[in-house]
Amino acid sequence: MNILFIILFLTIGFNESNGKHIVPDIFPLDMAPKGPLEDKFLNMIKEFTDRMCHEITRLNIPRLDPFNLEFFDIDFIPNFEIKLEDIEVSRLSYLEIPKLKINMAFQKIDAKIQLDNLQLMSNYKLKGKIPGLMDIDGEGKLSVDIGVTIEVLVQLKTSIDKKLSIKILKLEPKLIVNKFRITGLFEDEELNQFFEDMIQDLASEIFDDFWTENEQMIIELLEPFLSAPFDDLTPMELLALLTSGEPIFNETDPPPNCKESSVFLENIQKVRKV
Repeated sequence: MNILFIILFLTIGFNESNGKHIVPDIFPLDMAPKGPLEDKFLNMIKEFTDRMCHEITRLNIPRLDPFNLEFFDIDFIPNFEIKLEDIEVSRLSYLEIPKLKINMAFQKIDAKIQLDNLQLMSNYKLKGKIPGLMDIDGEGKLSVDIGVTIEVLVQLKTSIDKKLSIKILKLEPKLIVNKFRITGLFEDEELNQFFEDMIQDLASEIFDDFWTENEQMIIELLEPFLSAPFDDLTPMELLALLTSGEPIFNETDPPPNCKESSVFLENIQKVRKV
């Protein structure tokens, strides 16, 4: 799975300074980047996301759009316990990278990653109460359209044996719920609409509170995960990999057609039949 992690990590690209790439001393001069690496990496990411709705068996990469989770428990919302089951997440292949910078001299990578219309569907079980108003106990189906923006600043660290690891210097996610729909909670349609509107209005605030309380713990969990693909690489080996010019995908891999509407709908239907 290392190639998958490296591809995902490269959504964070390289920066140019005054039109020229700054290369630290650890890279030999003949290995210095030649040309706009940002374009190469963004093209690499596009080639990957355009195939995310397929399983890429040659590289041992599973289908990622859509993908399924068996369950997820939400216990950080005051007065509510929510259990999600049979979760389907789609539209990951529509990932965008509007900002992409790296300073090679300081080995720092700065990026902004956007998913404007991430879609989640699942079955749910919910228990809770709105203080002074009502108790809630229900189950059914829900769907959520989410906008996610992640500002990230990381540093490539080199150990004594010149192996690479990742240090997260900044991770700032923002979440907006564009649409929230739920069935089976209230028989009264107006009451159901009130609850949907309330969740939609409060979702960003709830997420921000959750992130503030758990940011350091999440970063400590993410750093080993992000570093794993680079455990066996030196900086020179990584640069050689990224500037080789050899395509990651070939004619034996699935076609780059995941953003075609017919293919997207076909894959959604396949997942829901499983």
